[in-house]
Amino acid sequence: MNFRSAPPNVRIFSLSFSFFAAAGLMFLTAMILGVRYLPDVAAAHGFRSPVGWTIAHTMILGFMTMLAMGASFQLVQVILQTHLFSRLLGIAQFAVYTSGLLILLPSFFHGSVAGIGIGGSLVSVAVVLYVFNLTATMIRKRKWNVFVFGLALNLLALLFTVGFGIGMGVAGGSGWGVHLYERLFVSHLWFGLGGWMSGLIVTFSFKLLPMFFISLKKPDAEAWYIIALFQAGIWLQVGSVWLESGMMQFFSALCLIVSIVLFVRFVVAVRKSARQPGGTIPVVAHMNVAIAVIFAVWLVLDSGPIHWARAGGWTEALVVLLVAGWFTLSILGYMARIVPFLWWAYRFHTVWQKKSKVLLKDMVRERRMGIELWVYLSAVGIVAISVGWGWPPGAVIGQVAALLAAVVYLLELFRVFRY
Repeated sequence: MNFRSAPPNVRIFSLSFSFFAAAGLMFLTAMILGVRYLPDVAAAHGFRSPVGWTIAHTMILGFMTMLAMGASFQLVQVILQTHLFSRLLGIAQFAVYTSGLLILLPSFFHGSVAGIGIGGSLVSVAVVLYVFNLTATMIRKRKWNVFVFGLALNLLALLFTVGFGIGMGVAGGSGWGVHLYERLFVSHLWFGLGGWMSGLIVTFSFKLLPMFFISLKKPDAEAWYIIALFQAGIWLQVGSVWLESGMMQFFSALCLIVSIVLFVRFVVAVRKSARQPGGTIPVVAHMNVAIAVIFAVWLVLDSGPIHWARAGGWTEALVVLLVAGWFTLSILGYMARIVPFLWWAYRFHTVWQKKSKVLLKDMVRERRMGIELWVYLSAVGIVAISVGWGWPPGAVIGQVAALLAAVVYLLELFRVFRY
């Protein structure tokens, strides 16, 4: 088969799996660092230290964002039924992004201002290339739907995350605007964890949950409202930080809580009408509901006059649940379906007669992987509680268990490539 006439997923298979492989290495690196240093984070009730920054950015920039980039290249092609705007631009972005991370992450650990500046600049350039590539793909197709709407807002949040990160670097490195550092930091967190990662999972869940559950429930007009309200809540929250407006914070919490309630209702409806209930996807669905409830409770408490949610290390505990729990578990759960399909389509795309010899459902032991995800999630819960209470031994126990569960899960996933 001629490469240019190959299906879109085949054309960029090597690019997507380069992102996946690099993301997997970053994930294991972050998990191993967590075993060594999370007790210090728990004792300090926070991640605001060189080690904390290193672990956080290895997980979010190294693992989650890198994997999201590779997956979104494939998913956008499927959703829009088109080719990626530029495969070569994607390759260049991968090279620049990876180079930036290899400079940035050690620089966080050693507190090198120059290294953070150089690595951060390369990462920023790569993010701009990524956003341009996906935006050009969507503009060229000219197909407006809820997924394009959500992804556009996610990409905008990613750009603002990078922008506020640059602002933090300038303020911390030069001293200029240092009085704004805390506002830059909070805005960086809300756009990064909320507008970008949370928003991306919500957006693609409207496609992936019904598809993987083989559910009769499909996203309708309600999906537009959920995405719009969720992103409005993020922007209002950031606005309240800069304008010091309690009213904006109230309406932010209101928008987020309403969107969360509607999203939970959608997930429950998908789950009830599922025709294929087993495997990893139910774990993802349950985690969506659980973290939504926890986040809504946190918003209610945090909107009060004395900000109960910020007492001790419970905000950091929520961040652990979001990053190591919701984000990571959703990614791992979806990968149990995405990776086998991509490899199956790539491996047999020129020999159609061989497809009948390997059934897609037999490529991974998904029920066992579902159990492994529950073990991983339970371990993350121990880590989060330990960070909230400031209990270092619990952080070690939970992190070791999470690491072991993750390694077993990834080995199960890696079995796909035996075909």
